[in-house]
Amino acid sequence: MSKSLKDQFSGDPADTDEPPISREALIAQAATRPNLMAAHTISRFNHVVGDIELMEMAHELNTQISRIQQGNLGRVEETLAAQAITLDTLFNALAVKALQAPGAEQQALILKLALQSQRQCCQTYETLSTLKKPPAVTMVSQTNIGQAVQVNNSAVGNQPQTILENELLEISHGERLDSGTQITAIATHQDMAALAELNRSSD
Repeated sequence: MSKSLKDQFSGDPADTDEPPISREALIAQAATRPNLMAAHTISRFNHVVGDIELMEMAHELNTQISRIQQGNLGRVEETLAAQAITLDTLFNALAVKALQAPGAEQQALILKLALQSQRQCCQTYETLSTLKKPPAVTMVSQTNIGQAVQVNNSAVGNQPQTILENELLEISHGERLDSGTQITAIATHQDMAALAELNRSSD
């Protein structure tokens, strides 16, 4: 185990009361560190400047991550701007290649990839714009207009409730219909007079 790896993932045993970390635990910590895994990925894919020493790359990643954690987003803005320009370049290259494709199906496929690159470019620029100028957050205070309203439920509970169907059975106030009482027939105008003869035309 190299000394740089120990210095990066373990502290000085004299400065702490914890027991020293074993070699296996130190390797497990190093293997799961995001910066070390990213350094391994970069060293495998990035061959622009030749072979990259793994621990030096991990140290450089630590430096850049620390700047971001402290609020310096210059690296993030640089990354988004570079990716947006790269996606725009890819869109133009694919658009030209689509015109040179031999068949209609190949042209449509390549043009579809070009439009995907164009869409990703727009989304990257939108993310960069949001990062540089975050939207303002508006705080709206809510006023409770019913806080001074007094509700008196006791007066309503003491009032007798009127049953409507009972009122329908009453002729007047205090008198109810009696279905068993016989009504006396009226004796006036018993004999009906005959109707007088009308003068009507013969036609």
